[in-house]
Amino acid sequence: MDISKLNFLTSAARPIDKITRAKPTETVDPVAKQAERWVAQTFFGTLLKQIRDSPFKSELFSGGRGAEAFGPLFDASMIDRIASGVGGKLSKAIVNQIHATKAYEKSKPTAIPSSTGPRA
Repeated sequence: MDISKLNFLTSAARPIDKITRAKPTETVDPVAKQAERWVAQTFFGTLLKQIRDSPFKSELFSGGRGAEAFGPLFDASMIDRIASGVGGKLSKAIVNQIHATKAYEKSKPTAIPSSTGPRA
C-alpha cells in the first residue's frame, strides 16, 4: 500500500481552521425568540396541519408509513424556518408592542396617597 495516499486521507480528514473557529456570541432577546415561536405555532403550524389533513391528498404522493411517522418532525423544522423568514415582520411587531407596553408601565407615575383621608 502506498503511504502517500494514507497521508492524503488523514490530512483531508482534519478540520479546517475556518470551520473550527468560534463564532462571536450574539445577544438574543428572549421576548423575540418567544414571539417567533408563538407566531410559528399559531399561524404556520395550523396551516401545515390543515395541509396534512386535507381530504384531497393522493395516496400516490402520500409518502407511506415514513411520512406518517416523521411528518410531524418535518413540519416542526419547516415551521421554524418559515417563521424565521416570512413571519419575521409579525413577530417583530409583537416584540415592539411588548417592549412598548413594558416601557409605558415603567414610566407610569406611582399613585401619591392623599393627605386628606376620610374623617371619623
